[in-house]
Formats: sequence, C-alpha cells, structure tokens
Amino acid sequence: MHAELLRRIHEGHLGISKCPTIKSIKSIFARHGTPETVFSDNGLQYASQEFQQFAKDYNFAHATSSPRYPQSNGAAERAVQTVKQMLEKADDDPHYALLACRATPLENGNSPSELLFSRRIRTTVPIIPEKLEPQLPDSAKLRAREQDQRNHQRQNYNARHRGVERDVFWPGDEVYVSRENTPGTVVRVAETPRSYIVENPTGEIRRHRGQLASRPESVDSPSSGDQGTPKPTRE
Repeated sequence: MHAELLRRIHEGHLGISKCPTIKSIKSIFARHGTPETVFSDNGLQYASQEFQQFAKDYNFAHATSSPRYPQSNGAAERAVQTVKQMLEKADDDPHYALLACRATPLENGNSPSELLFSRRIRTTVPIIPEKLEPQLPDSAKLRAREQDQRNHQRQNYNARHRGVERDVFWPGDEVYVSRENTPGTVVRVAETPRSYIVENPTGEIRRHRGQLASRPESVDSPSSGDQGTPKPTRE
C-alpha cells in the first residue's frame, strides 16, 4: 500500500498540484473530508484534465452548472457576493468578520458553526458557558425546516417573476436555443437538473430548460408538469 502511494506521488497523481484551485480544494478536503459530489461552474480550471484526474484520485463526482446559465449556480454566486460584501466592511480585521458570520444563526435556527461542529463557538459577545457545550442538531427537523424555506422562496420567486412550470422535453423534440439563436433537437436528458443535451448546427451542447423553447413544428410528446421527473428514455 505504501509503495503504491509513493509511486503515485512520484508520478504526480497525488503530489502538489500546480493549479491554485486544486490546492485550495485539497486544503478544504484535508480539514473537512472529501464530499461525494463537487458542484461548480464551467470555468477552465474545472474543465482541465488535471481536475478530472484530481476527482478520480480523491474519489468524488464532479457536476457543473448549465453552460451560459449562471442562475443554475445561484447558491454559490450569492454566497460569494455575501462574503465579498462582508469582507469589504471588515476594515482591517477580516477574521473578526468571519468569526461573527460563522457564529450568527441562519434562517433554519442554527449557525454555521453548529451545523459543522455541533456546537456554538465563543465570540466577544457574552454567552452562558453551558451554551458552548456540544449538542447535535435535530437532522429531521432541520431538513424539514429548510425544505419549507425553499418552498416559500420558490413561491415568492414565481409570484414576483411570473414563473410557470415548464413542460419537459423528450428525445426528438424540436427546440429553439435562445443563446445561440439556432434550432436544435433534444438528444437526451442531461445529468444536471433541468438540463438537456441538444444537437444544433454546431454539434451537441448542454443547455438549461430556461434556454430552450418549443418550436411550432415540434411533434406532440408526453409531458409532465414536474421538470425534474426522470423519463423512461433517459440514458
């Protein structure tokens, strides 16, 4: 086992990466463990052969958001914006801002430190010592509360933007790709949520459902109101 590990390090598979992104992710993995899935955008650093080898070596699946549709990676985009705003207000002590952020309860009632460490962390705000004792959050109640919040946010978003449930596409459906201004044909359902592999004059591309529109000449296909429901023809 040790000989195999040394061989792979020597060959560069598990050595120090030249990619700053991979270096940063490795430090996170070393501290918190390797996740089952890493979700990212389609930046060049994630599309490289080195990152694919990194995912293979560390045994995690790599999924990306729909190309040219940053909204599908909205949670990460919003998190980056929040941290940037927080650090801009931190003046000369960004660590104090991070400490306050990690100790502040979220909408689900638990702070990031409680969700990660199962305990509150001590700050400059006075707190009863007993409150710092480790205590596991109730996972079932936490998931139910977060699901309720997601449903409420979805309802508000749909009401504000006049959102409607879109019909699903089936392989063979004729569509129009808005970003490319070209017609296309649905090939199959993509692995990422609400996305499809579409063949257009330039080849096969992956696009989000919001970037596709039905063409009048499209044949009638079975449809469902649930965008995320897998179809029998999925490959």
